Amino acid sequence: MVTAAVTFGVRARSVGQLIPAAAEVIDDLQQQLASLRLRNHELLQRAVDAEQLTSAEGEALRSSEARFRALIEKSNDAISLTSADGITFYRSPAIAKLLGWSAEEMGVRVWADSIFPDDRLRFTREVEGLVRRGERDLALEFRAWHQDGSVRFMEGSATNLLDDPDVGAIVGNFRDVTPRKLAEQALKETRYLLEEAQVTAHVGSWTSGLGERGEITWSAECYRIFGVPLGTAMSVDVFIACVFPADRESVARASQAAVEHDLPYDIEHRLLWPDGQLRWVHERARVERDDTGRPSRMLGTVQDVTERHLAEEEQARLAAIVESSEDAIMSTSLGGVITSWNRGAERLYGYSADEIMGRHARDLVPPGSAEDEQARILASVARGEPVQALETRRCRKDGSLVEVALTVSPMRDRTGTVIGASAIVRDLTARRATEATLLRTEEQFRQAQKMEAVGRLAGGVAHDFNNLLSVILGYAILALEELKQGDELREDLEEIRLAAERATTLTRQLLAFSRQQILQPRVVDLNQIILGMKSMLSRLIGEDVELSTSTIPDLGRVLADPGQIEQVVMNLAVNARDAMPDGGKLTIEVTNVRFDAAHASSALGTVHGDYVMLAVSDTGSGMDAKTRARIFDPFFTTKEQGKGTGLGLATVLGVVQQSGGNISVYSELGAGTTFKVYLPRTDRAIAAALASEPPTTLRGTETILLVEDEEQVRVVASAILRRNGYNVLEASNGEEALLLLKDLSIKIELLLTDVVMPRMGGRKLTEHVAPLRPQLRLLFASGYTDDAIVRHGVLDAGVAFLQKPFTPHALLSKVREVLDAPPAVAGVDGPSG
Repeated sequence: MVTAAVTFGVRARSVGQLIPAAAEVIDDLQQQLASLRLRNHELLQRAVDAEQLTSAEGEALRSSEARFRALIEKSNDAISLTSADGITFYRSPAIAKLLGWSAEEMGVRVWADSIFPDDRLRFTREVEGLVRRGERDLALEFRAWHQDGSVRFMEGSATNLLDDPDVGAIVGNFRDVTPRKLAEQALKETRYLLEEAQVTAHVGSWTSGLGERGEITWSAECYRIFGVPLGTAMSVDVFIACVFPADRESVARASQAAVEHDLPYDIEHRLLWPDGQLRWVHERARVERDDTGRPSRMLGTVQDVTERHLAEEEQARLAAIVESSEDAIMSTSLGGVITSWNRGAERLYGYSADEIMGRHARDLVPPGSAEDEQARILASVARGEPVQALETRRCRKDGSLVEVALTVSPMRDRTGTVIGASAIVRDLTARRATEATLLRTEEQFRQAQKMEAVGRLAGGVAHDFNNLLSVILGYAILALEELKQGDELREDLEEIRLAAERATTLTRQLLAFSRQQILQPRVVDLNQIILGMKSMLSRLIGEDVELSTSTIPDLGRVLADPGQIEQVVMNLAVNARDAMPDGGKLTIEVTNVRFDAAHASSALGTVHGDYVMLAVSDTGSGMDAKTRARIFDPFFTTKEQGKGTGLGLATVLGVVQQSGGNISVYSELGAGTTFKVYLPRTDRAIAAALASEPPTTLRGTETILLVEDEEQVRVVASAILRRNGYNVLEASNGEEALLLLKDLSIKIELLLTDVVMPRMGGRKLTEHVAPLRPQLRLLFASGYTDDAIVRHGVLDAGVAFLQKPFTPHALLSKVREVLDAPPAVAGVDGPSG
C-alpha cells in the first residue's frame, strides 16, 4: 500500500492525470486486501486443526501456529475475534498500531469506543444483522478515532464463524484505507473543480478511440457546447451531425492530417444546434500512439468561441464602417499624437497612414492658430467634454487649406478614464457648394415666382385687352380707309393705330416672358435662320459694329417657332449694339453641344443630352455681378428712361424656356458679354414647306359664320368681312351657332369662332359640327393662351389660328388662306388640337 501511495503521488502530477493514477492505486489496495484475507483465514484454520492432533503433532502444530500467529500479529491488517454477545476476546496488535495506541493502552479500551460516533451504531447494527440473518460475510466501512485525534478511514470484512465449533467467533479483518479515501475525495474534488472550470471557461474535453471500437467520450460541458442532451450515446455520426455542413470537409481533413501525419489538430469551425442556432468552436487535440507507433486515440478539448467571433465580426464591421466613411476619422493620445487614421483622412488630408502616424495633430492646423486651437481641443477632451461640429480650417499635405467641420470626443478605457481623443472631420467643400447652389436655386425660385405673378397678371388681362385692341385697331384702320389723303383727321387716326400696335407688341412681350404666348413650332435649322437674318442684322446694328457669323454643316435640328427664334436673335443683337456705343464686334455662332450628367446640373435647368447652342457675343462694356443677377427681371433696364421697357431679355428667356431650352450669360465689366441659348436637338426631319401662294385678293363671296361673345369684336370683324364681299352670319355663343349649323339648308363655307365663350366654347362647338358638316373650314381666334386648342402654349399642327388682337389685313389674309386650303389641312376632318 505504501508503494501504491508513492506511485499515486508520482503519477498524480497534474489534474489531467489524477483520475487514472487514483484508479491504479485503488486496484493495488484491493489486490493486497484480498491476499491478506486469504492468508489470515488459512492461519486460523490451521490453528483450529492443530488442537485436534496428537500431542506430538500438536506440538508441531503449536510451533507452526506460533509462527503463523507471529505473522498475523505482525500483519498491517487488524484482526479481531468477537463472540456472539459482542465481546471481542482477541485483537491483533495491528489494531493498536492502526489507531496509534500502545498494546497496554489498547488492552483497556473497548474496541467499539474507537469507532467514530456517527458510524458506531451502524457498525453494531450491521454486525448484529450478520448474526441474526446467519450470513457468512459482511463488508464493512467505518471511521475510527486515531490517538492524535484525527479520523481514520477503515475498510474490511466480518466473517461469521460462530457455527464453527473450532472457532465460534466472528472474525474481523480491517485495514486503514485513509490514503485511498483521501485520494478518492481529492479525486472527486478535482473532478468537481475540473467540471466547474470547464463550465466557467466553456471548454469541454473529449476522447475518441481510433481502434476497432472507436469509442467517443465527452465531458458534460461538451454536451452543452454541442447542444446535445446530456447522456446521449456518442458516436462519429452524432459528432458529424453537429458540425455545420459547409465545415465538415475541413474538419475531416484536419483530423486525417493529425492521425496520418502527426500534424496538430487545431481548428475553428461552426456547429449547427438542433434548434437552428449557429455556434463557433475552437478544437485542439493530440493523437496517442501505442508501442508500435499506431494511433490509438485522440484526446482533445473544445471551446465555445461564439461570443469572440461575434465580437470580432462586430469589430470588423465597425472597422469597415470607419474605413469606408467619406469623413476623415482619426484618434490621438491625450498629448495630441495621432494613433489611428482611416482612408477618409487619407483622401481629405493627402497623407497616408504611414506618413502621419506618430505625428502631432497640430501639424494639420494652419500656422498661427495651431497652438491655441489645438490646446483648447485637448483641454476640453481631457475634461471629458466633447467638441461638437467646430467649423474651422485644416492643412492638406500639399499646403492647401480646406474648410472642415470637426467633432472631437473623449476616448475612455474600461475604467472610464480618458486616454485619448477620437475625431470626425467632414470636408465642407461640397456643403459650401450645395449651399451656394441652394442660394442660387432660391433666387431662381423667387425670380420664377415674380415671373409667374407678372405672367398671371398678363394672362389675366390679355383676353379683354386684346379684344379692346382688336376693336381699336379695326375701327381705326376702317376709318383710315374711308378718309382721303390730306384729311386733317387722318393724322389723329394714324396715332391711334400706332398706339394700338405698340400696345399689341407690349402685350405679346408680356405673354412671351411669362411663357404664355402661342407658339407654332416646326423643325428648323438654326444655320438657315442666322444666315437669313444676316443682312437685316447688319442694317440693325449699324456700320460701326462688325458682324461675324459662324455656322457648321452638321448642325443638329431643333423644334421651335422660327419667328420667335428670330425675335430672340433680334433682341440679343439690339442689346449688344446698345452695349457698344462706340462700335465693336458682334459674333453670332451656332454649334452642337452635349451635356453629361455632371455638367448638366451646373447649367441652368438643363438635363443631360444633346443640344444646339446659339451664342451671341459682344465686345461691349459688360456687366457686374449685381446687374447680371437681374437682367432677366421684367421691367429691369440699364437704359435711360424712355429708351427701353425692360422686357427684351425677359422675352428672350420666356421664348427659350417655352421652347424647352435655357439660357446662360457670361459677362465682366470691360470684357464684353456672351449669351448662350441651349435648345434640345431633335431627330425629326425638317418638314417640307407647304407650297402656298399668297392670296392675290383679300376679298371673297363665301358665307362665314362668325361666333364671338364680345359684341364690339363681333361687330368690327363682321364689318371688315362684309366690306370685303363676304356674307356673314353672326352668333354670340356656341349654342346659337350650333342651331344655325344644324340647318343644312344654309350654306356655310367657314366657321370663324372664338375659343373661350360662355355656355359652349369653340372646341366643343366644332366637335358637334364635325358629323354634320365634314367639309366645313375652321378658323379659331382667341386672346387667351391656355385655350383647349393649345398645349402648354404650343399650337398643334393642322389647326388654323388667329391671335387677337388682329388687324383687318390679318383677319382677311387668314380667312382667305383657310378658305383656299384643301379640306384635309384646314377643315374639321383634318388634325385636331
